[in-house]
Order: sequence, then C-alpha cells, then structure tokens
Amino acid sequence: MKGLTLALGLALLLGNLFLFENCSADQANPGTPPLSNESVAQTFANRADAMAASIPPSVVQIMTLGFAAPGDGGGGNYVRTPSCAIASAGCFQSVDGSSWILGDFEINIRQFGAVPQVNQDQASFISDALQFANSNYSVGSVNFTAGVYNLYSHLPCLAKDIELHGKKGPQGTILAKNYDEPDPTRGVLCFTQWAPYLTDVGIAAFAGSGGSGISMVQAAGATIGEPRFERLHVSGGDHLNYSFYFDGSANPDSPQGLRNIFIRDTFSFGAKIASVYFVSVHQALITGCVFDTSGGSGPNNWVITGVPNNPSVNISFTGVLNALAFDYASAVTINSNTGSVTATANTSTVKIFGNVPDPVPTAWVNSAVYR
Repeated sequence: MKGLTLALGLALLLGNLFLFENCSADQANPGTPPLSNESVAQTFANRADAMAASIPPSVVQIMTLGFAAPGDGGGGNYVRTPSCAIASAGCFQSVDGSSWILGDFEINIRQFGAVPQVNQDQASFISDALQFANSNYSVGSVNFTAGVYNLYSHLPCLAKDIELHGKKGPQGTILAKNYDEPDPTRGVLCFTQWAPYLTDVGIAAFAGSGGSGISMVQAAGATIGEPRFERLHVSGGDHLNYSFYFDGSANPDSPQGLRNIFIRDTFSFGAKIASVYFVSVHQALITGCVFDTSGGSGPNNWVITGVPNNPSVNISFTGVLNALAFDYASAVTINSNTGSVTATANTSTVKIFGNVPDPVPTAWVNSAVYR
C-alpha cells in the first residue's frame, strides 16, 4: 500500500512538473510558442507604448515600468475593463480596442503624469489622480510620493473614505500653493464627507492669497466621522487665510457637527486670519501638535467657535500654543502654556492647564486656568 501511494505521488509530482515546463517557452523546441504569446501579462516601458500596442485577447494584465520613461515612478499594473468610465490617465485604450485600468488598491500621482521639482503647474495631474480615486471604489489609497509639487490652481475636494499619504522625512512631500483662492476657506487639500486619513504631507504657500492649507467643511446632511490627520506641516503666512479650517455648522441635527477628529504630531504656522479655526467641531483629540502664529498677521493661532444651536464641544489638546479665542464652545481641555486667551459668555467648562498671561477671561462660565 505504501508503495502504491508513493508511486501515485511520484506520478502526480512528475505530471505537475511536466505541465509547469510546458507553460513556458522551450528554447530547444522551436515548436513551443514564445512566452509572451501564452502569458496572461505583458510588460511595457511606459504608458504610451502600452497604448500603441495591439494586445492579444489572452493577456488580462499589463505592467508599465514608468509613466513617460522606465523608473520615473509612474509605472503601474493595469487590468482589462469593459470601458473607461471617466477620462483619466488611470484608464486608457490600446490600439486593438481593449480598455485598461489601474488595478491596485493604492495609486500614486506620478502614474497620472505629476513630476516633482519643476516650475510647472502639477494641479491637473494631481487632480486627475484624486478624481480617479474619488470615482473608483477599488482605490483606497493615494501616494503623493516625495518631492515638491507646484500648484497654480486648486485641487478637487474629496468625498470618500480614503488614505492620502506622502513620504516621511526631510526629503518628503510638499504641495506648494502659488495661486489666489477665491473661496476664503477652501483647502489646498479639502474634504467634504466621510473619513479621510491624511499623513506625511507638507503644504506651503509661496504666492497668492485666500483659502486654507487643509479644510474639512461639512455640507448639510453629509456624513463625516473619525477623520485622522498625522505628521502634517502647513505654513503659508498671509498667502493663506487659515492653515487648518474645520466647519460642521451646516449640520445642526443629530448627530451634530463635524465629529470625532484625531490630529497628532502636526505643525501649523501663522496665517492671515488664524492658524487653526474650528466651527461646530464635536469630539476632537489633538496631541503632540504645535499651533503657532509665527509668519502670519492673524492675531489668534486657534479659534474655537460654533453657532448657537451647534457649538464646538468636547475638545482635548496637548501641545504648544500661542493665542486662543473661544465663542460658542464648551467642554474644552487645554494642556499647554499659551499666549493671550479671550472668551465670550457663550463659552463654558473650559480648563487650561499651563501658564496663561493675565488678563484671564472673566465672561466665560464654569471655566478656569490652572497655572
């Protein structure tokens, strides 16, 4: 019985080997077709070469080694799709009429033509990547890749559960704003719904005016919950109205406001109006952050406010601060030395643990400074 089992096992093993050998090209046997005709995948140097190719029906996946040239960081894996639903560099048609779409969970902006360290507008390429991600359920992450990307026009706002990340370290990712933003609060990166996760991106404003570095403005009835922001750096001086602008005032019904925000290890510097501006924010945990007024003419580096039926509530901060202003805010805990603090009678149950210069607000209710 053991001998029979061994013989069957050996026969199956040899059979598998035989089948495996016949799946590849045999250089000694001219009757065996080349690998490229049998393979389910083909590789091209760049996207243009793939578009110019007539690809056999047996191929179900193609790989490019770059966007314009091999090694430029824009290579990708593409799979067959019935058609390209949107006009985007993330989907194209080859000469034979087949349509191909990026098939990975994570895409990067160089796959759409973005090039760092050039004095040309990269907004259209990055916008293409963001719109492609916004409209494709299968895309869950966008990699901004390392480098400085000059922007001379704004990017689209995102309304999706998605991760956006750059590269850590001194040679990281910087989005450089060089345009006038007519919307006073719209961010270089802006979000309107769901729960984005943004990490390791720097935003710098070198020219222009208006807008903010990062914004999240909730439309009436829109769902936003648990957005996370980590290891960000925003600086722009008076070229930005705000470094961060978060507003949930258009959502007065339960659940109220812009909810459950997590921010850590993040730096924001001065802006024309305020470095950080919260309107109707509910439940925010902020740790290890620096909110500074340096570089901008705005008198406050953090404004926490709301509207009468939708104040900002339940906010906790640990880090470094300058000037603070409160209105329609309650249940706020600050663990930091601060600059000047102002508060209206619409402010209640605020606790500040740290050195605060006189005068301490007197209009606020059930609030105190613990030096």
